[in-house]
Amino acid sequence: MKTAVQVLFEEMNQIRLEDESGNISALDFFKQQNEAFEKAKEMYKQQIINAHTEGYIIGGGNGNLYDCKEYYNNLINE
Repeated sequence: MKTAVQVLFEEMNQIRLEDESGNISALDFFKQQNEAFEKAKEMYKQQIINAHTEGYIIGGGNGNLYDCKEYYNNLINE
């Protein structure tokens, strides 16, 4: 499975190649970059939530598993 960073890197390279080839306009270039960034952020969020949940399960479920979205929000706001 690819990480969010790997996917973002690949997509940004593809967008750059399209731009250098003259296949997309400047507006499309920035639009595609933003879409790739938003996709990677969502993918990163899901990967963090999954890792948190899996770690809890593998750890035997001891303690309280608080809301994974709360965990993610706390993580990115540090």
